[in-house]
Amino acid sequence: MAFVTFVATDGARVSVCKRVRLAAVSDEAVRKLEREGDVLARLEGHGAPKLLARSADEYGAFVSMELVRGRRARSWSDARLAFEALAAVHARGVVHGDVSPANVIVGEDRAWLVDFGGGYTIAFAAPERARGEPFDERADVFSMAATIVSCATSKPPRDFGELPQAAQLAIAGENPLDASFIALAPPSLRDCLAFDPNMRPRDAAAVLTRLV
Repeated sequence: MAFVTFVATDGARVSVCKRVRLAAVSDEAVRKLEREGDVLARLEGHGAPKLLARSADEYGAFVSMELVRGRRARSWSDARLAFEALAAVHARGVVHGDVSPANVIVGEDRAWLVDFGGGYTIAFAAPERARGEPFDERADVFSMAATIVSCATSKPPRDFGELPQAAQLAIAGENPLDASFIALAPPSLRDCLAFDPNMRPRDAAAVLTRLV
């Protein structure tokens, strides 16, 4: 992994610091960290942790953000909070691009999206994302629905086994999700999992109206 994330303390303030690993420093890694700082600054704590600082020291560039306390999504009841966070992100013109169980944190009364670095998790990626094509909020809708269904049922949206990454991308990009996985979703989320982005809700806010 290119980044290291750790909890830092400065007096009474506790934060999360993310920086490029010394062994993985590259222009691309630095650009991803800078992009994440840009996105967090734009979101101002809406649907994501608040940005506290972004700078560089003798160890390189870093981003410091609010420590949010919660857990991964685990049941259907988490869908509303998760889509609320995603709707807040979309409302500020940001597309996450890597919504997955690892990047959704659910608290008692709200949720947060984390890791805006620009990568993606193939198993949860929308087909157009896996194909390397332009994508928009509908890709996040697909990935969030896949995340909720997977967390609530313990079933992965795609099971790649030991296939190499190139084969995983080909499967994710060219094949719809298995009908048995889509059938696990409640009716309010099934069209979010459509292969064709034009068949999905336009953004998280459109999904949220069904959940509240």
